[in-house]
Amino acid sequence: MSTLTETQIMEVQEMLDAGMLVDAIHHETGVSVPKIYKVRREMGITGRQREALEGVDVEQVASDYREGKPIRMIAEEQEISINTMYAALLAVGEPLRRYTTVMDPARKRQYDEAVAMYEGGILIRTIVFETGLSQYQLHKELHRRGLPLRHPRKLTPQRGHRTWEPIKKEEDNDDDEVQSQ
Repeated sequence: MSTLTETQIMEVQEMLDAGMLVDAIHHETGVSVPKIYKVRREMGITGRQREALEGVDVEQVASDYREGKPIRMIAEEQEISINTMYAALLAVGEPLRRYTTVMDPARKRQYDEAVAMYEGGILIRTIVFETGLSQYQLHKELHRRGLPLRHPRKLTPQRGHRTWEPIKKEEDNDDDEVQSQ
């Protein structure tokens, strides 16, 4: 079938307007899938069809969302995924709530403890081991709080622990020896 007749085009358009999927239209009319997509483009329909919205009470989702119900609760009540819920909200034109990052109190205590340990002079690797935070998380939190990172420290031979003195580069004395000769 090389070209579609006006009747076929109108039939495909009616089915698309009714919300039928491309595959279903293909099986019912015998029109090839690429031709159906061409009709869709000519109608101004772009992007993927939202199959997931079939059977979803979009207005109820939007109403619950406007009332301030948690997203997960709405998704569980409607038995849909969170992505489908957001698709339903976008389909209705509902403005999305801003997501603010509020740290969990237990997580905040964990970070506070790690920062206090750091300020007390404890080694980062010890803090990482004791708190369960990664080194990256600890560095990120220290940076967020405006605390400078300590420089590497050298070991003291008598105790085997680190001092607060930064490592100093050994200066080569070869230049002095060459000049004196």
